[in-house]
Amino acid sequence: MNTLKFLKYPIVIGISISILIVLISLLKQDLLLCKKLSGWVGAGFLIIAAILSGAFLNGDRIRANFDRENKEDRLARIKYSSFFFQLCLPNIILFFISYILNSNKL
Repeated sequence: MNTLKFLKYPIVIGISISILIVLISLLKQDLLLCKKLSGWVGAGFLIIAAILSGAFLNGDRIRANFDRENKEDRLARIKYSSFFFQLCLPNIILFFISYILNSNKL
């Protein structure tokens, strides 16, 4: 299975997205924007990871999918789910950091 090179570094891509979010919020001079953007981006990637992993399915559907998919498809699905989960981690961490920083200003 030939994969793209950028799929090997999801944490680096996630950190790059987080740095871009911080730069945008600093240019706009709105730290609340950092919390909003990182929260939405992190939640979006987390939902995509959950959908790809089958976290929203019940037991009957999981067993049916397990019987019908071959090993290569299952491994690819798990790999892409893991990619999106690792992509969401830096954004979720940035969300909590910006949440703590914004809550201390009140």
